[in-house]
Formats: sequence, structure tokens, C-alpha cells
Amino acid sequence: LIEAPGMVCAGMAYRITPDVFEHLDHREKNGYLRFRTPLTFADGDLADGLVYIATEDNAAFLGQADEQAIAEHIARSEGPSGSNRDYLLHLAKALRELGALDEHVFRIEQFLLAGND
Repeated sequence: LIEAPGMVCAGMAYRITPDVFEHLDHREKNGYLRFRTPLTFADGDLADGLVYIATEDNAAFLGQADEQAIAEHIARSEGPSGSNRDYLLHLAKALRELGALDEHVFRIEQFLLAGND
């Protein structure tokens, strides 16, 4: 994700207990920062939330790249939590289930799936 004024990041929010942060902080240790942000739910309710973000100074940041280059990078990347390819494919599926249209994610998904043919 790259911060952009006026843009929306759709997803799920979970209420967790403080002990869960030990696991999340370890999982997101590759330069991700825990960041406080306001959340707006589909029903209009508001809450204060925490998200993990990677800034442009993150060593794993690919920079301004087109979807094909991003897909190629994802296809060959894997971490302790699993395959980046699987993560992106699950993300695209979850976005569809939420009714969130994210053409950027869906285009990367198309390139990943085409790479398997």
C-alpha cells in the first residue's frame, strides 16, 4: 500500500487482545510499522484501529512498478509465513467476497495466474 489522499483501503477489522501483538509484531518484522489510524465501517460506525504498514524506506519496497513487475516479484517471493503468491490470491478472493473492487490487486492476480499456464 502507498498512502494516497482520498483513497480507500477495504478490508476486515478484528478486535484482538494485547497478547496477539507478540505474534503479529514477529510476523510483520520485515520493516513494517504498527500505525494507528481511524477506521470507518460499512455501516458508518467509526473506531480507532491499528494497521501494519511498510514505508518507502523499507528494504522490501519494490517502488513504483507496474502490475506485471509486481506479479513477477510476488511469484518468486516467500517468507516464514508462506508464499507471497498465495497471500495475493487469497487477498483477491477476500476482496471479491467483501464486494471491494481493487483493479490493482485483480490485475496482479491475472498476471500471477497467467504465469502458471
